[in-house]
Amino acid sequence: MATPVRSGAAAAATSRARAATTTASGLSFIGAKELKALTCGQRLTFERWAKEHNWWAFHSNRTYDPWAFPTDDPSAFGKMYTVDDPAAQRELWLDDEFTQAVTRNAELLMLSWGWDLHSQKPVDEPETEQGQSWQDWPVRLFKCGRALQLFHLEREHESVKEYAWWLKKLGVNLLYTSSTTRRCENVVEHWEKLEQLSQVKRESSE
Repeated sequence: MATPVRSGAAAAATSRARAATTTASGLSFIGAKELKALTCGQRLTFERWAKEHNWWAFHSNRTYDPWAFPTDDPSAFGKMYTVDDPAAQRELWLDDEFTQAVTRNAELLMLSWGWDLHSQKPVDEPETEQGQSWQDWPVRLFKCGRALQLFHLEREHESVKEYAWWLKKLGVNLLYTSSTTRRCENVVEHWEKLEQLSQVKRESSE
């Protein structure tokens, strides 16, 4: 698997993230600046894979979700990459470089599944033999959509939702076990519940 040349900060941050194990469950959030470096670094990796049409690389790597698509949910790394603090959420939301990286990461992940994020439809003539198709990974789909939702990237989030509905029409099972609720959740329904919760919080703060 080819590895792209990254900036010193992004490469170092990615190296530290990959060195972490599940023993990190007790560690606190690494901070917005460090998380941004990881998110932007992952974008460079995604760009390389997509340029090489190496769609299998997106699917075989199991570790990048927490920093490629940061959410307010804990992960296998505990809360190291969990953006559940409103101040950190706002700092990252207002950072154009960060939100552009999250958007591009989502675009390229969806492309690896055969979906055009911007046109909101399947790509023409997907390279299925190279792995450009759905890979039965609902938890990754949830995290991608939740990151877009959390950082107010509404248009992109709607496209990911459209992809989920498209999969459901094909009979695809989109259930996964949430690390927060510890229950089996439906991807689309969980997005909707979180959006309703956010709306209640906004109204209560007014």
